Amino acid sequence: MLLEIHVLQNHAPSNLNRDDTGSPKDCMFGGIQRARISSQCLKQRIRSSTIFTDALTNASVELGIRTRELPEIVREKLRERGMSDELAKAAMEILVRIGKKEKKEKAAEEEGGDEEGEEESEDDEESPEEEAEEKKRVKTKQIMFFSPGDINAVTDIIEKEVKGKTPDTILEKDPKKRKNQLKRIEIAIRDKKAGITPDIALFGRMITSIAFRNVDAAMQVAHAISTNEMAQEFDFYTAVDDRNRERMARKGGDEAVAKEGSEDTIEEDAGAGMMGDIEFTSACFYKYFSLDTDAFMANLAGGKGNPITPAMRALLPLVVGAFLETLVFASPTGKQNSFAAHQLPDAILIEAREKKIPVSYANAFIEPCRPSTRKDLVAASIDAMINHVKTISAAYGIESRERFWFSPRGTAAAWSAKPAKEPEKKEDATSNQGRKKKDEEAKPEISVETFSTFPDLVKKVKKILGGA
Repeated sequence: MLLEIHVLQNHAPSNLNRDDTGSPKDCMFGGIQRARISSQCLKQRIRSSTIFTDALTNASVELGIRTRELPEIVREKLRERGMSDELAKAAMEILVRIGKKEKKEKAAEEEGGDEEGEEESEDDEESPEEEAEEKKRVKTKQIMFFSPGDINAVTDIIEKEVKGKTPDTILEKDPKKRKNQLKRIEIAIRDKKAGITPDIALFGRMITSIAFRNVDAAMQVAHAISTNEMAQEFDFYTAVDDRNRERMARKGGDEAVAKEGSEDTIEEDAGAGMMGDIEFTSACFYKYFSLDTDAFMANLAGGKGNPITPAMRALLPLVVGAFLETLVFASPTGKQNSFAAHQLPDAILIEAREKKIPVSYANAFIEPCRPSTRKDLVAASIDAMINHVKTISAAYGIESRERFWFSPRGTAAAWSAKPAKEPEKKEDATSNQGRKKKDEEAKPEISVETFSTFPDLVKKVKKILGGA
């Protein structure tokens, strides 16, 4: 089954996802500049949100970790198993060679970019001590997504590999023998056939090592784009030195300073300690997610054709429910300390299809939505999407097993409303106009189940996926 999620979410002035110059990300769509939130940013925010992780860990579901610090993790586990720190540290040199750095990842690192699209807050800069400690950590060349089973398998194989050896004899000295040693270890790790976690099954992973299997993502995530034309603005800010304020107060204010002819001029005392500007925008975003539930189950089972257990089936409604709640309540973190743009979605459409034909409704906004005297931007965006869904569904005969709609704006009636028509002359049923009119009247109405609360929507989605 294909589960598609369409979301309209209006954000106040913000810079939720910025590029390498600090500007809000954007794109051209329909020949018009739009605000954009990258799919990497959306996925990272959902995967790392405590809403998502708590919902699953509280149900005793393990999650993966995306990191380059596999050697450090294995070192800690080996020490917990009683291995000396000297031997465990030497064993890390084997793991450093697992995985190759991809060209695009290497380029992103050289440019100072972030492949995952994660946002840093204004206070995330590391101290010199933290930077020095970071450099000491032993890392793999490629960032990889591991399950707890993967890490345990690596620990088991490395423990077996170094048993009876000294720190000086762990790593083969001859380059050819060292290469064969690494390949033998990778094959041994692969043969452990460690299971993957729901987050890896959802978002997939690509690893340049034979030790771990690649996983095609069951969830496709589009870049969120604004339904309206982007208007980029600048916020000029200053930071006033508090000691200047105190000094001014002691001297009786600006006028007293001027009269006294002090060496501290008005400009010097009243000036800002620093100044700068931040780019921002405000937009109504269309977000699209597509989940292949069969692919998700196959990923958990280790591949197509492998048996799917009841425990795996029970994970599907749990994971989807956690995903929906995180999607709604967790916004990207970029510059939120400065803008606090924590607005909830204005409309959610969920479609369940037996035929796996993914359909994005982004083209509903190929002509940018605009507010009018009768409708605000969000209302115009909702109308545009609903009309587009009706048009596409009728024109292509696309059927959905279920369609669910939730909007706090009470727009359920829009699904049954027909567009106003001008009075027409009575046409003969055999004429071209008559046949066209008859065909339009024969089009089936779209069946949509509407919900007045978001929890009811989530409960219904979980139910059709086999949940209680």
